[in-house]
Amino acid sequence: MGNLERDSNLIFSEDKEEGKKRLLTRTIHSSRRCKQRGIKEAELELILLYGSKIRKPGGVWEYFVAKKDKDRSIEYLKHLIQRMDKLAGKAVIVDQYSSTIITAYHRGD
Repeated sequence: MGNLERDSNLIFSEDKEEGKKRLLTRTIHSSRRCKQRGIKEAELELILLYGSKIRKPGGVWEYFVAKKDKDRSIEYLKHLIQRMDKLAGKAVIVDQYSSTIITAYHRGD
């Protein structure tokens, strides 16, 4: 797999098991196949972030969204929506030099 032509498109991925963020490059082949199959870059990122992964022959991983992954993501997003509803009108002040949270308050809007 080391001699594949690379495309200039880059995708950020986060490995849930290792807790690391990484930058993935795309091959020209993958870009063409995604275009043919109507798979957008944002969708690739969702598959990599929320999908399952299994080891495949040749030292590669397959990422895919199974029903359990879809259901878990939908529940998480519902929970996130509820939390965001409660956060409307709240603010945090952060010092730009020390990255220190100075205060938090209700904005009233």
